[in-house]
Amino acid sequence: MNEFTQKTAYSELAKKYYPEALESLVNFIKINSVNDESTVSDDKPFGQGVRDALDYVGNLAIKLGFNVDWCDHYCTEISYGEGELIDIYAHADVVPVSKDWIHEPFGAQIEGDNMYGRGTSDDKGPAIAALYALKLLKDEGKLEGFKVRMVVGGNEELGSRCLEHYFNVMHKPYPKYGFTPDGDFPLIYAEKAICTYTHTFEIPGLANPFEWGDALNIVLADASITLDDISTEKLEQARYIYLENYPQANIKIEGHTVTFKGKASHGSLPWFGSNAGLHLLNYIARLRHIPELRSLFHLYHHGDGKRFGGDYKSDNFTDSSYCIGKIKYDGEKLTFYVNMRLPETINPQDACDNVAEKMGVTASTILRYENGSIDNTKKMVLEGLSEALHVSVEWLKGETDEYETDITDKKELQIRDAMGDILEQLPLALTKEEDAFSKDLLLLMLKQYGLFLDSFQFACKNFKGNAGQTDIAKTIGFESNDEYNEIMFLREITHTINAFNEMADVVRLYSKKPKTAEQRLANLLSEVLYEDSESV
Repeated sequence: MNEFTQKTAYSELAKKYYPEALESLVNFIKINSVNDESTVSDDKPFGQGVRDALDYVGNLAIKLGFNVDWCDHYCTEISYGEGELIDIYAHADVVPVSKDWIHEPFGAQIEGDNMYGRGTSDDKGPAIAALYALKLLKDEGKLEGFKVRMVVGGNEELGSRCLEHYFNVMHKPYPKYGFTPDGDFPLIYAEKAICTYTHTFEIPGLANPFEWGDALNIVLADASITLDDISTEKLEQARYIYLENYPQANIKIEGHTVTFKGKASHGSLPWFGSNAGLHLLNYIARLRHIPELRSLFHLYHHGDGKRFGGDYKSDNFTDSSYCIGKIKYDGEKLTFYVNMRLPETINPQDACDNVAEKMGVTASTILRYENGSIDNTKKMVLEGLSEALHVSVEWLKGETDEYETDITDKKELQIRDAMGDILEQLPLALTKEEDAFSKDLLLLMLKQYGLFLDSFQFACKNFKGNAGQTDIAKTIGFESNDEYNEIMFLREITHTINAFNEMADVVRLYSKKPKTAEQRLANLLSEVLYEDSESV
């Protein structure tokens, strides 16, 4: 039987498991398995919901004829066979639910070919797919000479303490082979380095104590703070000025309480989100004249590390990312928790050292500078930070809200001016609103074109006529290396195809619902403008 025939045969065999697998996934999705500290106990180390999810997948495995080890309820081990050890790593926990969901996050609603629910792709869907694939192989007698061990963890989203317990406390043996069904098809054979570091500043009197964020790997979507010592009039004035610089910001003021609503995004893709905590502290920085908060915002709100030379790349992984998922203030010290992900070519310690070097000065030092009690030698540190970040010292100190020294903003303004010149030469009679909409649409097209060039270049380099991945293609079941190249090439540019389809939808919508189309266009712009601008 050749490879194509074999692959087709397995596809046909898999069809009989589909209805049961789909039902199992629906039941799995309906379990709210967010890590919950309020229900943690000795037999529920990650809370009741995670325990329920681990119990569910374990009982399902027993029903399917597998051996199960409950592993102190840190994870569920599902195994079958004897021989060389092959591991499959999955997880039952999910990240906290943001407020942006249209569907019920634990409803497992099916619409057409899509299922909507937390965990459908990360990682309950892949876990169920792997479990039933294992069931197929067991039923067909294809596991002779191997022991397959599927380990479903309960704490992957918050540091993988489940696997730490599994290997270091229970002393389970390491496998000879393994893979992780968590992410893009067809499989994950390696992951970026992930680590967390903190920035801590002594800032007495900033506000009452607060803590924002539940998961380090999720962009902060909401942040609120009460500033009793600042008048409502001054808060509103600062809001007006902030919106001039960040027109997409969602700011609400009720009495002395200021609330920012951002957009959640996974820590691996922070640029698709908008960090409400960073924006709120940037807002406060101007009111209280705290330059280190402005610099931190400038360093991190894009999420790609470009501002401090931390935008690392490799041929095997996507770019590095930096997500601030938690911010804590105890009345004296303000701490930022940064979830950093790096390609294989970068040492995490070197990356952390680079960040520390770029910060270069403590909060107390900057505050002493503000009070005039620091000498000119120390002032040079702030000037150096200004040069590194392409912003003025005045901006860092909160003395101006103008970004004219920022070369990236100049670039965007030049693009918009050029668009205006083009439109003025055309025989068009556009209203002010139509003119603004057309300019924003052109800007989005240019941004997406830039993203397309990057992905297209990568695809050409790695999958156009590529002959070096023949073994990989064969191993993961492609009919030929050409088929592998084609699929991987198309995968790289799928984002662009989807993006231009979204733009076409916006244009169609504009004829019927201009305001809705304008808002949707603004949302699309907010997802790509992180590259070259200070827009939200």
